Amino acid sequence: MRENWRDLSDERELQADRVSQVRRVKALEAQVEQLSRSQVRNPLYGNYDSIPTSKGTTSAEAGSLVPTGASDANRDSWLALDDVNSPPYFTLFDCVLSYNAMISLFDCFSEGYLVHCPFLGQVTSFGQLEKESKLLLWTIAMLGARYHLTYYDQYLAIQAAHFRLYGHKLCEAVEHPLDLQALLLLCTWPAAVDSQWKDPSWMLIGAAISCARQMGLDKPKDEVFFGTRRANNQLGRFPPRLLQLTWLRCFALDVQMSLWHGNLPTLAAARYYRAVTDFCRDPSIPKDYALQMELHVRTSRFLLQIDESLVPPQLAWTVATTFAQDLADLKRDHAQDWTPEVDLVADTAQMYICMASHVQIESRHTDGMDNITAAYAKELIQLAVSPAIQCTEYMWELYSQRASQCPSFRKDSTPLPGCPKHHSRMLFYAATVLLQYLDSEKIMRHPRLHAVRNAFQKAHLMFNSCPLSREHVNAGRSLDVAGRAIGRHQGHLKSNVTTRMGASSMYNLTWLSSLLRGRDSDEDYGLPPRVMQQDGQSVAELTNSIDMSIDPLVIPTTQLSQWNDWDASSIAMPADELGFPFGIWDEALYQDWLNTSATFGIEDWNAAYPSGSAG
Repeated sequence: MRENWRDLSDERELQADRVSQVRRVKALEAQVEQLSRSQVRNPLYGNYDSIPTSKGTTSAEAGSLVPTGASDANRDSWLALDDVNSPPYFTLFDCVLSYNAMISLFDCFSEGYLVHCPFLGQVTSFGQLEKESKLLLWTIAMLGARYHLTYYDQYLAIQAAHFRLYGHKLCEAVEHPLDLQALLLLCTWPAAVDSQWKDPSWMLIGAAISCARQMGLDKPKDEVFFGTRRANNQLGRFPPRLLQLTWLRCFALDVQMSLWHGNLPTLAAARYYRAVTDFCRDPSIPKDYALQMELHVRTSRFLLQIDESLVPPQLAWTVATTFAQDLADLKRDHAQDWTPEVDLVADTAQMYICMASHVQIESRHTDGMDNITAAYAKELIQLAVSPAIQCTEYMWELYSQRASQCPSFRKDSTPLPGCPKHHSRMLFYAATVLLQYLDSEKIMRHPRLHAVRNAFQKAHLMFNSCPLSREHVNAGRSLDVAGRAIGRHQGHLKSNVTTRMGASSMYNLTWLSSLLRGRDSDEDYGLPPRVMQQDGQSVAELTNSIDMSIDPLVIPTTQLSQWNDWDASSIAMPADELGFPFGIWDEALYQDWLNTSATFGIEDWNAAYPSGSAG
């Protein structure tokens, strides 16, 4: 079978052989320089001081908000191969890749992903890397093949072989720092899944954190306990800076995953804050990356404060506004090092803290709010709108320049090539905040509505721009359904979920979208509680009797009273006489959604949109 594979790949080999000779010469020159300056270190790592960071230029400097990414010099410094006796092929179970194919995949990785991986050390030899950590070698190769113009058809084969290797590795203790780095890459760019609930990233980051703590990466020094660690796993073999950056990535992913799922970070404790702060004082850590870590620490502390306090509405509002002011002060004090990626972390944190405070108020006033409490709750939503718009605009800038930033990626395979999945998650969360604002703002002529609708339109367009990515398409459909229902006053974001802090809003949006699709009675997506009504009907039975169509020409004849947490009357309300609820939206948003000659009911939704997940 391998011989057949080699025959079929001749054309691909010829194309890979045309790798720029100039680039290889530069790589070798860089390697010679590194060797002349290096101390006695692991041969896998050189004295690599030019780790690419997310630092970029502002629009005033370069006409773009997009990070500059890894320059050609930095890419060559990272992939500085000197494989004199390298094997011509690399084999993982039934998967075979040639040396040149591996170069192409690593080049693609350096083009799109490397800028987000400051913890990765220099690669001087594929053979040495395979010997040290086969998992890291094949994880990078798999990520490089996922959207590669030439090798994308090999992705499934690489993924299948990688899955077997990954499963074997997790069946035993992970002791090597490079294996840990591979786990962090898998957390940052998980494989596509049918539903966000099937994404194992939250579980994997827990394992990665446990591995890092067991290795002692969070400690100020490495204390070796005789007989507990083999020589090839000694931390002294690796540059301390890269070990520090590996721990910082563990901390960052912990906070990011907690924001998305609505949990407290695992590392929300003073000792871990202190370790992060001490590491960031190291002058070798990029300043913009240190600022991102500072923002993660502050976010974690505020979440801990919110979770541990039963605060009145005014104090919840004060906590959120104080946090926003702290972010503004931090940005002013570090304006020189404040990059777009740092701004994204700050916007995400402000959105989440505001919405967490809003959910806290709602969870304590389930029977209704007085005017003062309602005013605090509404102002918290308004406070979250500006960072939501800024977050969306930054993602739009990344989306608009994706072709020039990642030319080796397949077109329309993903709206944000090379970006961690966290970027797409936060884009969906920003769209949720915008819908929450539109749902709470009853005055349609409010001056901010124009900017809010524009931002939501861009988020919707990005999620629907890549039909090859089912996760993004599913997220776009959820926004599609909920956005139109809210825009026409036929749907309302009820507080069905209040225990997931700021993420509760995202869960409630998915719930509304699923209800409008008729998924409330689908056992695969979960059933609502069977609360019996006065007429003997259960919630599920009553839901099935509702006309879910939101065609403005079709007005349900039966008006239902409110029941439990599902506000059926808000769905059955007749649409107001707005021909186009979000008038500045592009007409394409409504294509293939409504049938003007007939009612578009539950059955049509099930046929058109088989998935009920937000992605």
